[in-house]
Amino acid sequence: MTPPEDVTSKEYDVCSYNPPAPPQGTNLVANYPSHTFPSVGSGSVEVKFRYSSTYNSQDWAEQKKINLDASMEPLLDSFANNMSYFSRLYGNNGYGNISWIGHIGGAPGTRRYTYHNVGRALDVTWIQWTGGNASNPQVAESEVFDSNGHWRPTTHRRLVAVEAGLRKWFGYVLNRYIGCILPPTECNGEPLEGPRSSHHNHFHVDNGCPVALRVDRESRIRLDRTIRSCHYFIQDCINAFTDVDVDYDGTWDAQTDRAYEHLLSDLGMECLNPIKFINHYMLFLDYIMMHGFADKPAGTFRWGDKAIL
Repeated sequence: MTPPEDVTSKEYDVCSYNPPAPPQGTNLVANYPSHTFPSVGSGSVEVKFRYSSTYNSQDWAEQKKINLDASMEPLLDSFANNMSYFSRLYGNNGYGNISWIGHIGGAPGTRRYTYHNVGRALDVTWIQWTGGNASNPQVAESEVFDSNGHWRPTTHRRLVAVEAGLRKWFGYVLNRYIGCILPPTECNGEPLEGPRSSHHNHFHVDNGCPVALRVDRESRIRLDRTIRSCHYFIQDCINAFTDVDVDYDGTWDAQTDRAYEHLLSDLGMECLNPIKFINHYMLFLDYIMMHGFADKPAGTFRWGDKAIL
């Protein structure tokens, strides 16, 4: 048995998110990568890409190619195959394989040298399955609550399962509560956090950080966005899959810590440490996907009781 990889010893708990410096004289827009691929997936799973012109529209157009750096292809391929596997195995007939991924970019920014500029980031706005089910990060809050404020467990759990699938392959994931990633002076008044932040309608994913569950149990000040996004993700898991309600505030306080331990207990993972060991974190993400696609509370599948097929 391979021993778990200790991510804390590698200082993965903090990711400064510093894109590579642009070459001298590079025109940022012209520096768009030339590598293209129209779809990802192997065998029976082929996932296409569809592009929408704005974050809030659904004028999906199938793309004959998607311009991204070559380093993104194996990550998207793994995401598509892994998600299709779990949705087929644990979901209802409305799932099957992932059919297409809706996104807004891909597209290079112009204000600074970013992972979008170098083709190593994607803004995911829609996941469509062959059976008809869909997850719509474009209206993430509507996936969690209906217009009367009532909880929608099925679509909420599906949304969290999608985020778990993304986090398994991309080290930098920003969810609906994380706002503008530029310095505050360049955010044009956009909320830095909260349900109306600039990421309320998509998942930003890139490969600028190693995959890890980054947690800070001590600080109560505004933390690195990678850490706070992880905090929000765990709080989402707690609210979607346990009988405990925690505040969405991005801080790892005593309430969140107790609820996280409760979630691990429900999953039969009391002896695991997803924060410290990357192998444990991967297993945790698998079980979140299992419960999300099955639309079941935590504990329906427990580690050790039933092996992942």
